[in-house]
Amino acid sequence: MHEHGERTPPNEEENHMATMSPEQQQAIVHGEGPLVINAGAGSGKTRVLVHRVARLITDGVAPESIVVATFTTAAASEMKARLTGLVGEDAVNALAHIGTLHSLGYKFYRAEKGRRIDARPKGGSMLTPGQVTGMVKGIIEPASTYCPFGRDLATEFGDKELPRKAGKIAKAVSRAMDCNLTPSQFYATLDEFDTDGAIVGRVYELMETLLAEGWHRGRRGWERRKAGKISVTFGCMGIKGLAAARKPTVRETVIGSVEWVLVDEAQDCNPVQFGLMNLLSEQTANITYVGDDDQSIYSFRGAMPAEFIAQA
Repeated sequence: MHEHGERTPPNEEENHMATMSPEQQQAIVHGEGPLVINAGAGSGKTRVLVHRVARLITDGVAPESIVVATFTTAAASEMKARLTGLVGEDAVNALAHIGTLHSLGYKFYRAEKGRRIDARPKGGSMLTPGQVTGMVKGIIEPASTYCPFGRDLATEFGDKELPRKAGKIAKAVSRAMDCNLTPSQFYATLDEFDTDGAIVGRVYELMETLLAEGWHRGRRGWERRKAGKISVTFGCMGIKGLAAARKPTVRETVIGSVEWVLVDEAQDCNPVQFGLMNLLSEQTANITYVGDDDQSIYSFRGAMPAEFIAQA
């Protein structure tokens, strides 16, 4: 065992390498340029990614120039723990990013908006799924107790049951965000007879206003956040983060001069996340994708396993 902050000697990493297959070792020592690893369950994909990062660091690559991302919080925590065991806590803490793709998007969005947004679970501006559904109800219902922007869409669209569909509509708006569609772009995907789509588009438009103006559900119904703060949904972390990341000054603030990008569970990336990775690929060609196209489970969030395969 090594003390926290002390970097593990390269020979310890070599000992781990000795237990790996030739294919795994080849992936770990792969030099500059793109790399795609598409392998089945239990094949040690994440282990390879973690050891590839460790190898880069022990070979002298500055941790500050490395982004390591995955899809779920649990997977990110596991990667961080494994990597800490190989190269030490200081090196891991120095990485440009190690965590989820959503949290990377949030970093870009917050860098653009500053303290106007805060995704902390308590006291922050991140809305829970229930609060998002409440916001949709408030948009649909006239004189709503949820928020001050009721539009009576049930009457407008001739659907008295519309308020009961708030949860479904909220999910559809989130899906549009995951697919990197603004309200106007979402409308452009609809045909003239798609009433359900038109409702989703209208709600999405109004949600944009509510979020930008910081409305949220407080103890006394819907309230407006102080000091011009913005409300955020889970989907915002992607689409708004990507939009912010397109600004060179924002990218420089968040990740600096990144030279290496490594993405685990890439089969679950949605259009926003692939867009973010493609944006980073303009800065460096040293991108590693790791995944298994047969294990994609997030189609409801716009996962694009075919895009992952196309990277190979």
